[in-house]
Amino acid sequence: MKNLTSNNHQLEVLDTIADSVTEIIANDMLSPEDCWQPTDYLPDLRNNNYIDEVNELRKRASNIPNTVLV
Repeated sequence: MKNLTSNNHQLEVLDTIADSVTEIIANDMLSPEDCWQPTDYLPDLRNNNYIDEVNELRKRASNIPNTVLV
């Protein structure tokens, strides 16, 4: 019975904030197209020379300590 009451309370809270969250998403959040993506900094695998680009990236990153990479 407690879980049902807890779930009902959670649903009530979500229902209360749903309109505000929808408005924030619609008005304040950037679309993924407007945000940088990690793949923006990686070689494009569609290019024929992507292997060369991957090797160059590995070469440039070879001196980065593991603690920085993590």
